[in-house]
Amino acid sequence: ERRRIILTAQQLVNDAFDPASDIESILAQTRAIAGHSGVRGLPRYGEAGAFLARNLPMADPIIEGLLRRGETATLVSSSKARKSWTAMELLIDVATGGDWFGLKCRPGRGLLIDCELQPATLQHRLGSLLHAKGLGPQDVQDRLMLTAWRGQTVTLAGLTSYLAGIQPGDFDLIVADPIYKLYPKDFYENSNAQMAELFGSFQSLAERVNSALLLVCHSPKGDTSARSTIDLVSGAGSAGRAVDVAIALRPHEASEEAHPVMVRETIARSFAPLFPECFRWEHPRWIAAPDLDPND
Repeated sequence: ERRRIILTAQQLVNDAFDPASDIESILAQTRAIAGHSGVRGLPRYGEAGAFLARNLPMADPIIEGLLRRGETATLVSSSKARKSWTAMELLIDVATGGDWFGLKCRPGRGLLIDCELQPATLQHRLGSLLHAKGLGPQDVQDRLMLTAWRGQTVTLAGLTSYLAGIQPGDFDLIVADPIYKLYPKDFYENSNAQMAELFGSFQSLAERVNSALLLVCHSPKGDTSARSTIDLVSGAGSAGRAVDVAIALRPHEASEEAHPVMVRETIARSFAPLFPECFRWEHPRWIAAPDLDPND
């Protein structure tokens, strides 16, 4: 096969120097050798039998039954629905190997990139969560890193540049909170094309740093009860379909402003479906509420 390609390539070079040759034919044969239609950077196609014979292990789970290393996920709910608290607790559970919404986390290192809160608020929340879980600073140490970007104008390009200095696999989970703070200039979130390109870039970033990437998102204003889990991200519908895992917190009918109750819903590409479950807010965290029916 290699010899055939070399001989064909040499003939194409000779033909290219011949003014009488058909340039379109030369281009077509060159593309055929490359194994693609002329789009740069795409992998060559191959036989299904050879593909199945390759040893391709599944990426390690970061959250058992839900999220793997190198995958992208969204955490979606309405404004002021305690998403930031929820994401921070996930990072603590990854750092300590705890349970998050009843799902076991594999012990690892996490990074929180917070674009919204003041550093003092982050400190207070982290301390409150650790205390509520019976933990202390010594339990997270260098397994939980964080940075506060409030007041900074940083887009996805800036995030990519910021993470360029880390080695692949340095972190098991990276959380960006909230995603809208990373929108490029003149970005229109209701554009399917722009949202698809944005989330495609997030996928590439997660694979490059070899870490799961959780993006904290707002859901649209108004009644979202008729929307499916993957359609809850504010903006164009391509956003929910682009990620590997969608995690949604929907208000339960028993929820009150002073006593919130949420239904946790999930959709994952590489795991079997999980049943929705109810959780009550007992500051500063969600507690399982098995007495409630998630279908109500």
